[in-house]
Amino acid sequence: GFLGTTGASMWIPGAAFDKELGATMPFKYFDPLGLASDGDAGAFRRRRAAEIKNGRVAMWACMGYITPEYFRWPGYLSPSANLKFTDVPNGVA
Repeated sequence: GFLGTTGASMWIPGAAFDKELGATMPFKYFDPLGLASDGDAGAFRRRRAAEIKNGRVAMWACMGYITPEYFRWPGYLSPSANLKFTDVPNGVA
């Protein structure tokens, strides 16, 4: 189907990528959507690189959200409006 399989093969992975780094027990290589069911090594490597890159971007985004709780730039964000960095609230307004 569109979202992979819903049968036993969803929980019992294929053997194509069982020996890859990160494949752990009990599921070995876990692919519930069946994206790697064709066994294409090139597509697998591209998806793995994209997952690592997106994970790193997400970690930096979290740091950008957490850091202002502990550190604020000194001085003015807008001197003409008399707005300091410390006057701007944290988080999503």
